[in-house]
Amino acid sequence: SMLEQVRRRLRLLVPLIERSKKAIVYTNFNDVLGSAMAVDLPGVGVGVGTVSVEFAQFRKKAEHFLKEHLGEAVVAKVRSGAPLTAADIADLQRILVAAGIGDTDTFDQASKKAGSFGLFIRSLVGLDRGAAKAAFAEFLDDKRYTKNQIQFVNLIIDELTVRGVVEAARVYESPYDAIAPQGPEQIFTDADLDRLFAVIDRLASSTDESSET
Repeated sequence: SMLEQVRRRLRLLVPLIERSKKAIVYTNFNDVLGSAMAVDLPGVGVGVGTVSVEFAQFRKKAEHFLKEHLGEAVVAKVRSGAPLTAADIADLQRILVAAGIGDTDTFDQASKKAGSFGLFIRSLVGLDRGAAKAAFAEFLDDKRYTKNQIQFVNLIIDELTVRGVVEAARVYESPYDAIAPQGPEQIFTDADLDRLFAVIDRLASSTDESSET
Protein backbone atom coordinates (compact mmCIF):
# COMPACT_ATOMS: atom_id res chain seq x y z
CA SER A 1 0.00 0.00 0.00
CA MET A 2 2.92 2.35 0.70
CA LEU A 3 4.40 1.68 -2.75
CA GLU A 4 1.03 2.33 -4.34
CA GLN A 5 0.78 5.72 -2.61
CA VAL A 6 4.27 6.62 -3.83
CA ARG A 7 3.37 5.56 -7.39
CA ARG A 8 0.27 7.73 -7.41
CA ARG A 9 2.11 10.77 -6.07
CA LEU A 10 4.92 10.38 -8.57
CA ARG A 11 2.39 10.10 -11.38
CA LEU A 12 1.14 13.59 -10.51
CA LEU A 13 4.68 14.93 -10.96
CA VAL A 14 5.21 13.42 -14.41
CA PRO A 15 3.54 16.32 -16.31
CA LEU A 16 6.07 18.68 -14.71
CA ILE A 17 9.02 16.97 -16.37
CA GLU A 18 10.46 19.14 -19.14
CA ARG A 19 9.97 17.58 -22.52
CA SER A 20 12.95 17.42 -24.80
CA LYS A 21 14.01 15.37 -27.77
CA LYS A 22 16.53 12.68 -27.04
CA ALA A 23 18.66 10.84 -29.50
CA ILE A 24 17.78 7.21 -30.02
CA VAL A 25 20.53 4.88 -28.94
CA TYR A 26 20.80 1.52 -30.66
CA THR A 27 22.66 -1.41 -29.16
CA ASN A 28 23.72 -4.67 -30.73
CA PHE A 29 24.90 -7.32 -28.32
CA ASN A 30 25.75 -10.88 -29.16
CA ASP A 31 25.09 -13.33 -26.37
CA VAL A 32 27.89 -15.75 -25.69
CA LEU A 33 26.87 -19.15 -24.37
CA GLY A 34 29.44 -20.57 -22.02
CA SER A 35 29.92 -24.17 -21.00
CA ALA A 36 27.15 -25.76 -18.97
CA MET A 37 27.65 -26.42 -15.29
CA ALA A 38 25.54 -27.87 -12.50
CA VAL A 39 24.30 -25.47 -9.85
CA ASP A 40 22.73 -26.63 -6.59
CA LEU A 41 19.55 -24.75 -5.70
CA PRO A 42 18.45 -25.48 -2.11
CA GLY A 43 14.87 -26.67 -1.98
CA VAL A 44 14.60 -27.14 -5.75
CA GLY A 45 14.85 -30.31 -7.78
CA VAL A 46 15.34 -33.81 -6.47
CA GLY A 47 17.36 -35.14 -3.61
CA VAL A 48 18.06 -33.30 -0.38
CA GLY A 49 16.40 -30.10 -1.56
CA THR A 50 13.14 -31.86 -2.22
CA VAL A 51 13.26 -33.51 1.19
CA SER A 52 13.74 -30.08 2.81
CA VAL A 53 10.77 -28.67 0.94
CA GLU A 54 8.58 -31.64 1.84
CA PHE A 55 9.54 -31.37 5.51
CA ALA A 56 8.86 -27.62 5.49
CA GLN A 57 5.41 -28.32 4.04
CA PHE A 58 4.79 -31.00 6.66
CA ARG A 59 5.82 -28.61 9.43
CA LYS A 60 3.56 -25.86 8.11
CA LYS A 61 0.56 -28.19 7.81
CA ALA A 62 1.17 -29.69 11.25
CA GLU A 63 1.46 -26.24 12.84
CA HIS A 64 -1.75 -25.02 11.22
CA PHE A 65 -3.67 -28.15 12.20
CA LEU A 66 -2.45 -28.29 15.80
CA LYS A 67 -3.14 -24.59 16.41
CA GLU A 68 -6.68 -25.22 15.21
CA HIS A 69 -6.97 -28.07 17.72
CA LEU A 70 -5.38 -26.69 20.88
CA GLY A 71 -8.30 -28.12 22.81
CA GLU A 72 -7.17 -31.70 22.16
CA ALA A 73 -6.15 -33.18 25.49
CA VAL A 74 -2.68 -34.26 24.39
CA VAL A 75 -1.98 -30.94 22.63
CA ALA A 76 -3.04 -29.06 25.75
CA LYS A 77 -0.69 -31.28 27.74
CA VAL A 78 2.21 -30.33 25.47
CA ARG A 79 1.44 -26.66 26.04
CA SER A 80 1.10 -27.12 29.79
CA GLY A 81 4.71 -28.19 30.22
CA ALA A 82 3.67 -31.44 31.91
CA PRO A 83 5.95 -34.45 31.25
CA LEU A 84 4.92 -36.43 28.17
CA THR A 85 4.67 -40.20 28.06
CA ALA A 86 5.29 -42.59 25.18
CA ALA A 87 1.51 -42.91 24.93
CA ASP A 88 1.21 -39.12 24.52
CA ILE A 89 3.72 -39.13 21.66
CA ALA A 90 1.87 -41.99 19.98
CA ASP A 91 -1.40 -40.07 20.40
CA LEU A 92 0.08 -36.95 18.82
CA GLN A 93 1.29 -38.94 15.84
CA ARG A 94 -2.05 -40.71 15.55
CA ILE A 95 -3.87 -37.35 15.44
CA LEU A 96 -1.61 -36.07 12.68
CA VAL A 97 -1.86 -39.25 10.62
CA ALA A 98 -5.66 -39.21 10.94
CA ALA A 99 -5.58 -35.66 9.57
CA GLY A 100 -3.47 -36.82 6.64
CA ILE A 101 -0.38 -35.01 7.91
CA GLY A 102 2.97 -36.77 8.12
CA ASP A 103 4.15 -40.36 8.31
CA THR A 104 6.84 -42.38 10.06
CA ASP A 105 9.63 -40.82 7.98
CA THR A 106 8.60 -37.21 8.62
CA PHE A 107 8.05 -37.96 12.31
CA ASP A 108 11.59 -39.36 12.50
CA GLN A 109 12.95 -36.27 10.75
CA ALA A 110 11.06 -34.02 13.15
CA SER A 111 12.48 -35.89 16.14
CA LYS A 112 16.04 -35.63 14.85
CA LYS A 113 15.78 -31.94 13.99
CA ALA A 114 14.17 -30.87 17.27
CA GLY A 115 15.77 -33.40 19.61
CA SER A 116 12.51 -35.21 20.31
CA PHE A 117 9.07 -35.42 18.75
CA GLY A 118 7.50 -33.81 21.78
CA LEU A 119 9.88 -30.87 21.52
CA PHE A 120 9.03 -30.54 17.83
CA ILE A 121 5.32 -30.33 18.66
CA ARG A 122 6.03 -27.81 21.45
CA SER A 123 7.91 -25.65 18.92
CA LEU A 124 4.72 -25.54 16.82
CA VAL A 125 2.13 -24.83 19.50
CA GLY A 126 4.24 -22.98 22.05
CA LEU A 127 4.00 -23.13 25.82
CA ASP A 128 0.95 -21.80 27.61
CA ARG A 129 1.80 -18.37 29.03
CA GLY A 130 0.28 -19.22 32.37
CA ALA A 131 2.42 -22.36 32.59
CA ALA A 132 5.53 -20.43 31.59
CA LYS A 133 4.90 -17.74 34.22
CA ALA A 134 4.27 -20.38 36.85
CA ALA A 135 7.57 -22.09 36.00
CA PHE A 136 9.47 -18.82 36.48
CA ALA A 137 7.31 -17.49 39.31
CA GLU A 138 10.19 -16.99 41.74
CA PHE A 139 12.00 -14.76 39.23
CA LEU A 140 8.98 -12.48 38.83
CA ASP A 141 8.99 -11.39 42.46
CA ASP A 142 9.69 -7.64 42.36
CA LYS A 143 10.72 -7.74 46.02
CA ARG A 144 13.64 -10.03 45.25
CA TYR A 145 14.56 -9.09 41.69
CA THR A 146 15.20 -5.82 39.87
CA LYS A 147 13.21 -4.42 36.98
CA ASN A 148 15.89 -5.50 34.48
CA GLN A 149 16.00 -9.02 35.87
CA ILE A 150 12.23 -9.42 35.66
CA GLN A 151 12.18 -7.94 32.17
CA PHE A 152 14.87 -10.43 31.12
CA VAL A 153 12.81 -13.35 32.45
CA ASN A 154 9.69 -12.00 30.75
CA LEU A 155 11.56 -12.15 27.44
CA ILE A 156 12.18 -15.84 28.09
CA ILE A 157 8.49 -16.31 28.86
CA ASP A 158 7.53 -14.50 25.64
CA GLU A 159 9.77 -16.75 23.56
CA LEU A 160 8.52 -19.89 25.27
CA THR A 161 4.96 -18.82 24.55
CA VAL A 162 5.70 -18.45 20.85
CA ARG A 163 8.41 -21.04 20.17
CA GLY A 164 7.88 -23.46 23.02
CA VAL A 165 11.58 -23.73 23.83
CA VAL A 166 14.53 -21.46 24.56
CA GLU A 167 18.05 -22.76 24.01
CA ALA A 168 20.59 -21.64 26.60
CA ALA A 169 22.64 -19.84 23.92
CA ARG A 170 19.63 -17.70 22.95
CA VAL A 171 19.76 -15.63 26.14
CA TYR A 172 23.06 -14.16 24.95
CA GLU A 173 21.51 -12.89 21.71
CA SER A 174 18.93 -10.28 20.69
CA PRO A 175 16.62 -9.18 22.27
CA TYR A 176 18.18 -10.34 25.54
CA ASP A 177 21.44 -8.48 24.94
CA ALA A 178 19.52 -5.19 24.99
CA ILE A 179 19.03 -5.74 28.72
CA ALA A 180 22.27 -7.57 29.47
CA PRO A 181 24.85 -6.78 26.73
CA GLN A 182 27.47 -8.96 28.42
CA GLY A 183 25.09 -11.85 29.02
CA PRO A 184 22.78 -12.80 31.90
CA GLU A 185 25.80 -13.03 34.19
CA GLN A 186 25.80 -9.26 34.11
CA ILE A 187 22.54 -9.01 36.03
CA PHE A 188 22.10 -12.38 37.79
CA THR A 189 24.17 -14.15 40.41
CA ASP A 190 25.59 -17.58 39.64
CA ALA A 191 23.05 -19.20 41.94
CA ASP A 192 20.16 -17.43 40.22
CA LEU A 193 21.49 -18.42 36.80
CA ASP A 194 21.75 -22.05 37.84
CA ARG A 195 18.09 -22.03 38.85
CA LEU A 196 17.07 -20.11 35.74
CA PHE A 197 18.75 -22.55 33.37
CA ALA A 198 17.41 -25.46 35.41
CA VAL A 199 13.86 -24.26 34.71
CA ILE A 200 14.62 -23.90 31.00
CA ASP A 201 16.11 -27.42 30.90
CA ARG A 202 13.17 -28.87 32.83
CA LEU A 203 10.65 -27.40 30.41
CA ALA A 204 12.60 -28.79 27.46
CA SER A 205 13.05 -32.24 29.00
CA SER A 206 9.34 -32.46 29.82
CA THR A 207 8.72 -33.12 26.12
CA ASP A 208 10.87 -36.27 26.13
CA GLU A 209 9.15 -39.61 26.22
CA SER A 210 9.05 -41.13 29.67
CA SER A 211 7.83 -44.38 31.09
CA GLU A 212 4.98 -42.67 32.92
CA THR A 213 1.49 -43.87 32.27
